Amino acid sequence: AVRPPGPTEVKVRLVAAGQSNGEAAATLAVSRRTIERHLENLYRKIDARNRADAAAYATRHNLT
Repeated sequence: AVRPPGPTEVKVRLVAAGQSNGEAAATLAVSRRTIERHLENLYRKIDARNRADAAAYATRHNLT
């Protein structure tokens, strides 16, 4: 079953909004690796294969 993203993964909206991993990391004052890990967790939770799938999910669920 597909689970909605939790509060941590919601930070990744910056990436869905077009920011790179590095830009999102700088905005949130975390490491790029932290953003990458959050993306990996998010992809697994929403059954996405890549950034485009995640962006489509965010659009379908009014997360953008």
